[in-house]
Amino acid sequence: MLRPGGTLVVVDNDQRSGEFAGLLRSAANSAMGQADLTDAWWAQRGARRVEVMSRWQFESRADLEAVLKLEFPGPVAGARLAVHPDARSLIRVRPLRRAKA
Repeated sequence: MLRPGGTLVVVDNDQRSGEFAGLLRSAANSAMGQADLTDAWWAQRGARRVEVMSRWQFESRADLEAVLKLEFPGPVAGARLAVHPDARSLIRVRPLRRAKA
């Protein structure tokens, strides 16, 4: 339970910006939701959205491949890896949603 005067902070996946967002859209998983609907739901509850850029940086290509294959369906991960054969990082936009109690 959030105490009176407290702040709730939620870190979410952005579905509009960054390389990770493109992978989310490619996965076409309805469980991922729709960005506009998600934003509207939080706004109705008084939350403010702030975007934070982040990057997944890996020591090796094999580490990046392992994470992408864990996070996304095989064809989505495979397509990303094929298009970026030397990549060892992935740019992400993380919306923080803040709401007061």
